[in-house]
Amino acid sequence: MHHILKALKMLPKSIIPKTFKELEVYPDRDERNDDSEYRHAHHQLVEVEKHPCFWCGKTKEEVLAEGNTLETHHWAEQSLWNKFDQALVYKDLKLLDFHGHAKDLPENPCDLHANHIANLVVSCSACHRENGYGLHGATIPFVWARRWLIDQSDDVLQRWKPMHVHIKTAVKKLMKKKGG
Repeated sequence: MHHILKALKMLPKSIIPKTFKELEVYPDRDERNDDSEYRHAHHQLVEVEKHPCFWCGKTKEEVLAEGNTLETHHWAEQSLWNKFDQALVYKDLKLLDFHGHAKDLPENPCDLHANHIANLVVSCSACHRENGYGLHGATIPFVWARRWLIDQSDDVLQRWKPMHVHIKTAVKKLMKKKGG
């Protein structure tokens, strides 16, 4: 524990430790349903239209070279779909129109399905699910910040990692200085 506290003092002043605890409670539901509508929409966005990651802008080739994949993220979470006001989801999807498919939304918001192409956003596996770093582990301000960076290799992305990653790095530096 002493090493961890000492390591925390070694963090650059630009890294401010914050604590954010959240309990994700998902309602009981059937297993994830990657139905034919989802498979078709994913194929359309990734293979046909060749959209890059919405967040970092990497193409399929760049993502594959890193050992990752292009996935599709449900903007309105599939697991919570039955808890949502479909009219509000519909309105937001029309407004956000991530990749020009809002025009394909059904006429009636009640006919909208979680796997509709307008509810999917192309995301590389790192931006989507990397522990504490991806869409499922970062707060909204940092999710959008990643998309808006001028330079995607900017150091700020390296700092946007879970606290345990920074502590582990600082502890290694501390141990190296001690010769251990």
